[in-house]
Parts: sequence; C-alpha cells; structure tokens
Amino acid sequence: MIPARTNPVIVGAARGLTGSAQAISTCLGGLALQAAALYLWWPKGGVPQALIAEEGPVTLLAVCITLGATFAYLSLRAGVEEFLLPGQRPLGEWLAGSTLGIGAVLGGYLAGHLLHTVLVLGLSTPLLLAAFAVAGGAWAVLLWSIVIVAAHGAFYRLAGACVRLAIVSRDQDAVVATRVLIVGMYVVTAVLAPSASHPLVTFGLFAARPGPEGDLDPFRLGSADGLPPHVEFVLLYALGSGLLVVALAVLAARARRRTSL
Repeated sequence: MIPARTNPVIVGAARGLTGSAQAISTCLGGLALQAAALYLWWPKGGVPQALIAEEGPVTLLAVCITLGATFAYLSLRAGVEEFLLPGQRPLGEWLAGSTLGIGAVLGGYLAGHLLHTVLVLGLSTPLLLAAFAVAGGAWAVLLWSIVIVAAHGAFYRLAGACVRLAIVSRDQDAVVATRVLIVGMYVVTAVLAPSASHPLVTFGLFAARPGPEGDLDPFRLGSADGLPPHVEFVLLYALGSGLLVVALAVLAARARRRTSL
C-alpha cells in the first residue's frame, strides 16, 4: 500500500527502476563491463612478483574508472528518458498534466535519481569489494571513489533531463545530443580541464602515496596551495549540478507555461 502523501514522481521512478527491461539490461551491461575490468586487471602474478615490481595491483582503480564511466552513461540515458516503464509518465508530462508544483515534481525527480544511484552502487558493491580485497589500500580512497562516482552521475542525469526538456519533440535529436555531450565532456576535461576529468582524478587519488604515519589522509593529497584534486572534483560537479537544477527549473517553468496557453 503506497501512502497517500507519497510523491507520485518518486513512485513512478521506483517502479521504472525495476520494471523496465531496457533499464535492467543496461544496468547489467554496466556490471558486465565492471566485471571485465576486474578480470583483466586481476593480478596475474604472485606476491613475490608484486614485491619485485614495487607496485600494487591496480584492480580497484580499473573497476572504479569503469563504474564511473558506465554510471555516467546510464544516468545520461535515464535523464533523457530513453527507457521508461510502460505507462510511466515522463518528466514533461508531470509538468504539463499534473497539479503538482514544479518544486514537488523536481524534488521527486531528484529523489528518483538518488534511488537509482543507491541501486547501481549496491549492485556494484561486490565487485568493488573484490577489487579492494586484492588491491588493498585505504578505505578512505574507496569511499572517496564512490563519492566521485555519485557526484559525476548526478551531473549527467541532470544534463540529460535538461536536454530532454529543451528538445521536447525530437527524440532522435535528444539521443544524439546526449552521446555528443558525454563523449565531448570526457575528451574536453581530459585535455583541457584535468581537475574535472573522472578518469584522471580517480587515477590521481589512487596514485597518492601514504604519509609518514602510514595512513593515507585523503584531505592532504593536494598541494598546500589548494584543495585536494578529488575534493575539488566533487565541488566542481556539485556546483555544475546546482546550476543544472536551476536550468531544469527554468525549462520546467517554460514547459508549464507552454501547456497552459
């Protein structure tokens, strides 16, 4: 029994996560890529070889980078509404055909993305723990990697939603625009803005060396003149997500005005 006061946008999002065959298959595809990364970067040699090389396994790094890329892609597709549960109402219809306020609609939408994030990270947890068990390292690095993935995914989900509301009646244009967006962002950030590049920031986080006490403090990985790169990354994407929420609210208000004319 669903409580009467439950935001129907959240209910629809929860149903869509488990009721859409395409959403489930896409999520399983991301897990398959993460499992492939786990297998390919699983240490093939024994402990003596690792000691001679003086380098630890990069298994967890490979899985975290793959998780970030697959979750960003999945979030972007979910934002542009490429897969919906049969009968599930898209964001534009909630704005056009319901009495809910724009704040309630967008709040329910963001809560739905939070459920999506919990689901994806929950499914990926066994792979992350397996990689962590073989690669070792500090728990703080693993936790920061998960925070980075979550911030990264939220940005792309909101970007996809903005594209969806901006390109209302041209589905194929929206699909093409999102593919160009994610490829362009990965290339541009890697070349021009390394502090906003998920693979580079994650690599830097794992490449940091322990301090003199032997414990890795993630808050001291940056230079004395600025924030640590991974903290800067999270703040950058949090700011970007905040700006996208404002843009989404503007697009939502425009969509509601258009339908009320």
